[in-house]
Amino acid sequence: MMRIHRKTLPATLAFLLTLCLAHSQTDISGDWVSTKTLSSVVKLHSLLMYCVVDGLPDDYSFRMKGGEPDFGNARIVEQQVTMAGVGTGVVVTEDGLIMSNAHVTRAYLDPEIAVVTGAGGAPKIGSSGKPLKSVLYNMFPYYMFVGLTTQEEFDAGDDVQKPRYAAMILDDDEDYGRRSRDRALLKVVYPILEMKNNLPVIGDYVGNNVKLSFSEMANPFKTSLLDKKVRAIGFPGSGDPKRSSRTAGELLGYEGDKYSVLLHTSWISNGNSGGGLFYKDKLIGINTWDNRNTSSRPVGEAQPITYWAEMFAKYEGIFNMRGPAFDYAWINDDPGTDPYKGDAYAAFRLVTASNRDVPVTTGKVYIAKADVSTVDAQNYILACGEFDYGYRLLRLLQNHSVEEVQAYTGCELDLLEALAKLGKLEDMKEILTNQAKPYFDAWLNDAFYSRVASVDKDVGKVVVPIPRNSKISVYYVDENGVTKAAYDLTVGSDFVAGTYTMAIK
Repeated sequence: MMRIHRKTLPATLAFLLTLCLAHSQTDISGDWVSTKTLSSVVKLHSLLMYCVVDGLPDDYSFRMKGGEPDFGNARIVEQQVTMAGVGTGVVVTEDGLIMSNAHVTRAYLDPEIAVVTGAGGAPKIGSSGKPLKSVLYNMFPYYMFVGLTTQEEFDAGDDVQKPRYAAMILDDDEDYGRRSRDRALLKVVYPILEMKNNLPVIGDYVGNNVKLSFSEMANPFKTSLLDKKVRAIGFPGSGDPKRSSRTAGELLGYEGDKYSVLLHTSWISNGNSGGGLFYKDKLIGINTWDNRNTSSRPVGEAQPITYWAEMFAKYEGIFNMRGPAFDYAWINDDPGTDPYKGDAYAAFRLVTASNRDVPVTTGKVYIAKADVSTVDAQNYILACGEFDYGYRLLRLLQNHSVEEVQAYTGCELDLLEALAKLGKLEDMKEILTNQAKPYFDAWLNDAFYSRVASVDKDVGKVVVPIPRNSKISVYYVDENGVTKAAYDLTVGSDFVAGTYTMAIK
């Protein structure tokens, strides 16, 4: 045992205390999250209506009429409203910009219709003589309801989230089927004044006149070599639904050579989707997938915040609002070979040629390789729809029979049988139409061919990703499908290009 002389005790204690503090600060730096950051992680809800309906025809398909579901002559025998927790989001600006996943914002996009069953699984029959049917639909499919705990409440020891705001879905994408993107961006627009009979009482539009706690961001590819501790925060499906979970783990690395999805050991489960992965109290990723059933040690997946670069650029480029403190230069540090690293995010302002103060607020802008015509640019976009549909069917066929997929999708039996015989995705080219085949290789390899975006109807702007350091053709096609303007453009090495002005005759 080491002997400490009485006279040296104060100095020794001071020295040991310094060491302990230094060690404590090192541990805290990666495995601690401030109350400001905790209060920026919010629970996202959808407002669902559950109806039991008597007398619906066998071939009924859901439709709305006058803001209400159209059940024809059928009779509603039961109704119930539920504020359902769907996932998590992270506030990244003071005025309420929220990052999340597309599979969260689209969770209840499609109505669910089912036969109501009783004991033994037998259908319940209504007074009409027909089986009762349940209809579950999202009352506000373009909005989500935000539950949060303020920093002041956290500091006072209250960590229960409460419904506070309605947020509009600004943008989301469907690329998560290929597990390379799963992004959504929302914006707080209305306050919730109170909850009455499970229904939110909505206040006046707030625009940017809110002040919320928000997460600061950090480069997801520049973590310390000595301290790889990370923490995942979200609202999982287990535990207290009104309190967030905070699980600690280690950053393991990246998914593979192509994609730079962050792999970590912080425990995540259903409901954590859209929640934050934090390093040294800074947001570095959005949790998307968990592999707890495929690994002896749970490995979670988070998409790096850089994957939202296009949406940030679009938000700032179209709406001229302040965006998050995001550095586009971080994309240069991405170790993957994902094509998004080579993109610039170009903003276009569309005006009439005769009066440039008048915005053009309809139509679409196509961006294509310099040698691609307008027709080919449009055909490629149409073909991509066919490819994406085929890919989704292939995924379903991996776990379900042809008959089950047909019942679920209504797809032609011949197509499903042909897809079921394919060995791999590349083989899908064999069964494509002649019109789609020329474009398949570009889609399969994520190569740039053409891209399209609709003109924002409010401000007459559009933001489109374009390969940096490239020569391209830009086409404006009006709402009748007529090409009204065509330009050649050279894009430089900047991550954000423009705003370019397009004069439309």
